[in-house]
Amino acid sequence: MTDVQSNATQLAAAAAINWAGYLYKYDFTPYFDSLSVMQAGELSEDDAVLLGTIIAEFDTGEGREFWNANPESNEWSLARAKIHYNGANSRAFPTKYKFQHVLVLEFDDTSVKPQKRIYLQYNSPVTES
Repeated sequence: MTDVQSNATQLAAAAAINWAGYLYKYDFTPYFDSLSVMQAGELSEDDAVLLGTIIAEFDTGEGREFWNANPESNEWSLARAKIHYNGANSRAFPTKYKFQHVLVLEFDDTSVKPQKRIYLQYNSPVTES
């Protein structure tokens, strides 16, 4: 089997996973300060490492131990991911409505796991008066 065939087989197997809902149950509010300042576009290496660390803290699924920022990896790598959107949550996203903000990460076509987009939902922290 060639590398291309192998990657195609991996992509097909991973396509069955609901990647849009992969992080649905998590509340990333504790990382509001880090997440809210991230801009749409390509991730810097530092932001890729930071996001990998944040996601791994919550992820209880298959990827928990594997999030990375290695540009050579096609699994669980944030190196080629980009922030598609970071701002106000809306019904346009597959997120919980109780969250004020959403960060949408988009993965390139070579990414086997995850694929397409994942969503990190969070609120502004509650300030005490």
